[in-house]
Amino acid sequence: MLQPAVYVHLQAQWSRVHCWGWISHKGAGVRHPMEGHLDSLQYQHILQNVMVPSVWMLYPDGIIHLQQDHSSIHYSCVVQEWLSQ
Repeated sequence: MLQPAVYVHLQAQWSRVHCWGWISHKGAGVRHPMEGHLDSLQYQHILQNVMVPSVWMLYPDGIIHLQQDHSSIHYSCVVQEWLSQ
C-alpha cells in the first residue's frame, strides 16, 4: 500500500549565514553566528569568549594547536597581542 506524500513548494532564493566555527580531531566545536563582516576586534572577542570556553570542554588540559589561514584579521596587532598573553 502506498503511503500518502506531502509536497512542499519552496521558492528558490539565495541567503547567506555568516558564522565562525572550529573543528578538531575530536569533532566539531562551536558554531557562532555573526552579523556583518568580521573584523579584528570581533575575531578577538570570538576567540576569547567562544573558542576558549568551548575548547576547555574538549581539551581540559588546555593544550591545543591553533591553525589559521592567511586572513589579515588573524595576523592583526589586536589578535596577535591577545594570542601572545
